[in-house]
Amino acid sequence: MSQSATLSPSAVGSANAPAALQSVVPLTGRILIAPLFLLSGISKLAAPTATIGMIAASGLPFAPLGFALAVLVEVGGSIALLAGYRTQIGMADGRLLSL
Repeated sequence: MSQSATLSPSAVGSANAPAALQSVVPLTGRILIAPLFLLSGISKLAAPTATIGMIAASGLPFAPLGFALAVLVEVGGSIALLAGYRTQIGMADGRLLSL
């Protein structure tokens, strides 16, 4: 007994569904997580003296530099995340790399 090797059009279409999800799911995740960092960076920009004061009160040196770096990472990083800049570094063959 041999089975036919032909696939119906509906079977072929369902095989493409995981490929479509592999492009939509990461984009959706980036769109959902980026505003968290963006809003955090914007709130730091809205009250710089309070943020610098908290950094200095914790005993860290160069509080203004720490403030500038935090804002740069949060705002710049969230924009890069939304744009998808270098997002494939963490992926290989559709699987997340473990370090």
